[in-house]
Amino acid sequence: MAEMVRSPEARQEFWRPPVDDLNARAAQFSSGVEFACERCHAEFVMGARFCHVCGKERNPRLQAGTSRWEQIREYAASLRVAETMGLPMASVVAFFLGVVCLISAIAQGLRDPQTMLDWQAVQLWRIQWLLAGIAAFIAGVLLKKTSASS
Repeated sequence: MAEMVRSPEARQEFWRPPVDDLNARAAQFSSGVEFACERCHAEFVMGARFCHVCGKERNPRLQAGTSRWEQIREYAASLRVAETMGLPMASVVAFFLGVVCLISAIAQGLRDPQTMLDWQAVQLWRIQWLLAGIAAFIAGVLLKKTSASS
């Protein structure tokens, strides 16, 4: 055992896996995910974007992960609805939320209640949707920026 440690071919840096091990892992995980740096052949730390040895980017073709809400916000900004309506984005969102609530209140009226209890439940739902719509419209008005007039 001591002879193996002293032999020059068994000596390697602690952070560099053997080349055979790299090839075996590449064959095992051929899903396109990189496990070793192309420049220095060091293993990437899990979740790392850059190599901890040489600093090379793991996969420059991949963009940084953006959340779903960031994508929605970017898409909404690209539509320029707020600029078209002349309102801030918060007011536009509140307006569309109020419209959705009003449509839901109208859709509750399309239900066919069988008993008086069902009819009362439908009316309560309609009231709740209408109150939510009114609250959204009020929020839109309150979020509107007032002009700084003297």
